[in-house]
Amino acid sequence: MSFVCMKLCVLAFVATVVFCACPNSWSHYGDKCFFLSRDNETFADSLKLCEVIGRQYGRSASLATVDDAKTQQFLANLMIKINSIGMYIGLNDLVTEGEFHWIANGKQATYFNWGPT
Repeated sequence: MSFVCMKLCVLAFVATVVFCACPNSWSHYGDKCFFLSRDNETFADSLKLCEVIGRQYGRSASLATVDDAKTQQFLANLMIKINSIGMYIGLNDLVTEGEFHWIANGKQATYFNWGPT
């Protein structure tokens, strides 16, 4: 199981876990636990916060990877639940402009519909 943290601009932290239940205030989806934070942070600070929270649970954590419609819908529903209008996800084009890769796994993005439906 992985942790995902989300922040307002919501950050979505992901960390691998070895237990069956997510911690209190985290939401479970697939093999991940998602955490929503209402703190306003920059993208870089949100990513650092994910890593810190993951270490607190003895796991790695990162901003969310949204690689399919089901994950996108789950995250959109979480955003609605906390009345959020946006979130940071773990995607950037820092290495090559216009070529987007996920922070958590380094894979090039193939799914691009990340907004609420």
